[in-house]
Amino acid sequence: MRTLVSLAVALTLMAGTCNEGKDGGGTPGNALAKLIGSKWVLQTLNGTPIDQSLGERTPYLQLAEGDQVSGKGGCNQLFGSFTVQGSSLKFGELGATKMYCQDTMELEGKFTSALRATDGYGLDGDVLRLMQGDRELAVLRAQ
Repeated sequence: MRTLVSLAVALTLMAGTCNEGKDGGGTPGNALAKLIGSKWVLQTLNGTPIDQSLGERTPYLQLAEGDQVSGKGGCNQLFGSFTVQGSSLKFGELGATKMYCQDTMELEGKFTSALRATDGYGLDGDVLRLMQGDRELAVLRAQ
């Protein structure tokens, strides 16, 4: 009987650690590794779906070791820094190249504004949600 109770307790504890949070990784370290190890392609911005036929001009982010972020806003290359602490995600000053692309400049402006406003994130498998408080600013998918 003691063995059965011990087994039940062990299984309960293991079940609780197999799917902690919604990061798909089970631990904050795995969530951070997924966050840093992926190319995040913009899917929606302020609730509006992004036209994926933009191809190379579809905005994306890549977060790297050393708290560096790079990506594309739609026309220009983006670069800067970020900080992650728990479920908090903030982007530092962002720089960009200075090209003009008439068809994507408005999208790029809205995307960089969303990045500046981001103060949190949610990670669910291959979906990254950039948040400002309880408000979803953008949804990106790992590629």
